[in-house]
Amino acid sequence: MPCDGVRVWSVPLDIAGAVSRLSEDESERVDRYRFDADRRRFAACRTALRTILALFLRVAAHEIGLATTASGKPYLHPRHESHLRFSVSHSGDLALIALANNREVGVDVEHIRAMPGMDGVIRRYFSPSEVRALESLPGDERRRAFFRIWTLKEAYLKGCGDGLTRRLDAIDVMVHADDQPASFQVRDRPGDETRWILRPIGAGDSYAAALAVER
Repeated sequence: MPCDGVRVWSVPLDIAGAVSRLSEDESERVDRYRFDADRRRFAACRTALRTILALFLRVAAHEIGLATTASGKPYLHPRHESHLRFSVSHSGDLALIALANNREVGVDVEHIRAMPGMDGVIRRYFSPSEVRALESLPGDERRRAFFRIWTLKEAYLKGCGDGLTRRLDAIDVMVHADDQPASFQVRDRPGDETRWILRPIGAGDSYAAALAVER
């Protein structure tokens, strides 16, 4: 099956995962989780990822080889000789899986929740203009905007494969309407503003989510 454009799947994690579709290493990792809920979420997320990749690679789900870079970005094993790129994120009982062909992609989702110390996190990790914008908002609206900006930053960093090795306050995000790409400036890597598209994506009222796609 060809993969045209970018596709994103929403996966509920409050269901039992099909462990038979996992690799041996993944099954062992399931057993290492202390709590049943964490075991269930991991198994469901990895099962969904393998099921989706199997559709495009035309192989059995358990035969798919996955690897990670030194910074933790997952990718398909070179033996598949595929140009597919993917990104996975989960929070609470929801996972998002993004898939693209021949270009990098990053996705992030966060359960919108009460967060003690949020204002300190904003002042430490957000740019001055983001701090001013967030501090001008009332409590509940500020919390939703915080997670919205955070997911946009995270999606971009995951797409780049950098994770949290870079400074979050070097990425300055301005969010527009729900269905519009976000404006952003990258001070530690000039030029990425034209290389990447960032946009919020819908994931329900209880979640904030974002997608980063290489142009």
